[in-house]
Amino acid sequence: MLRQHRYKIIFVGCAIVAVTAGLILVFKSPGPVLPIKPSQTQRPQKTASPSLSEDLSAIVKTYRKIIVLIEDEATLDTGYREAASMIGKFLFHENQQRLNALIDQLKTELENISSAGFIERPVNLEQFLGPLESPAE
Repeated sequence: MLRQHRYKIIFVGCAIVAVTAGLILVFKSPGPVLPIKPSQTQRPQKTASPSLSEDLSAIVKTYRKIIVLIEDEATLDTGYREAASMIGKFLFHENQQRLNALIDQLKTELENISSAGFIERPVNLEQFLGPLESPAE
């Protein structure tokens, strides 16, 4: 049973990577070049919302908790194993809600910028993709 949960966690992780790769491809592909008007270059730069980095940290911390929780499941007694499974499921669903909220936030930002003709930069999306695109340390 826990093996199925591991597969679900791996599947969700792969889905997140696939969505991220798709977003990277969308923003890396060259689009039509629009002439820049002088008034457009003087716009104030938006900053990413501080809650985005907090949300990302919470999502990563929850995945780490799940990994630690199920890491040594074979050595646990049946009662503890069932409790660990239940806690793992709760953490997983809690993370799903966070991920859905994050997806909605980034989607809304892209829709707003798209409707304005991509004049502004997607600051929250750039903050989200920054650590994913940079080489691991």
